[in-house]
Amino acid sequence: MMRACLPDMPAQGSGSITMISTSPASPGCTGVAYDAAYTASKHALVGVARSLALEYGKRGLTVTALCRSFVDGDMLV
Repeated sequence: MMRACLPDMPAQGSGSITMISTSPASPGCTGVAYDAAYTASKHALVGVARSLALEYGKRGLTVTALCRSFVDGDMLV
């Protein structure tokens, strides 16, 4: 989705992209043994968001990685 929308966004002069990562206390920010692939994918999201924020911030875009907490749902049961 981002790849499709990002090229046209700077012409608008403003906009935002939010990527949903994971809780700061979980593998996305710390790392967990035997879970390298998941950890790498979450670290990658944060890194891409930071890089794009630097690249596109001067053009009026905001790019962030939302490192949310747990959501009470069926997966936690």
